[in-house]
Amino acid sequence: IARAIKPASIDILWSFIAYTCKDCSCMTNSKTLFLDLMRRLSLPETDDEKKAILHRILERLTGITPTDIAVGKEIALAPTLMAQLHQVLERINTGEPLQYVMGECDFYGRTFKVNRDVLIPRPETEDLTRTALGLLQDVVSPRLMDIGCGSGCIGITMALERPDARVFATDVSLRALDVARDNANALSATVDFHRSNILT
Repeated sequence: IARAIKPASIDILWSFIAYTCKDCSCMTNSKTLFLDLMRRLSLPETDDEKKAILHRILERLTGITPTDIAVGKEIALAPTLMAQLHQVLERINTGEPLQYVMGECDFYGRTFKVNRDVLIPRPETEDLTRTALGLLQDVVSPRLMDIGCGSGCIGITMALERPDARVFATDVSLRALDVARDNANALSATVDFHRSNILT
């Protein structure tokens, strides 16, 4: 079979495998896979930033860890999963944020669901949350309001870090509130969500 197929490109080979055996798992070397995906990643970022992006994608979608890649661990990947990896890279290469592509982001040591209905939490927002928690250190049973809560990352984090607090969160967008409620449920946080526009 190897002599019968001309090695025109790796894409043609993967297409052939996926077409003839879409549910079969194929053995590959994790380091080889990583280097191949690095070549496909065309973002104007440094190599270290690209590696960080790929490490997250591979660990999230396939369970392949940076250690696996470093030692060149042999892994089994179904062609359908390989195709999914390529689709993710295509979206990344168009400039779509990694958090939207993966549907999640990390905030204050927890993973939050995100999509285009909410903004991606920034590192500065973690700093703001940390500062707020410090200011409330001596306040007993505080009542807190997260206005324009988006994904709910601030209000949910406050509720989890201060279980004695009563936390309210508002947003004008029902879709954003749906995301925030999903995050609160997933993280077992008690937050009172309400739709509200403070400007009206």
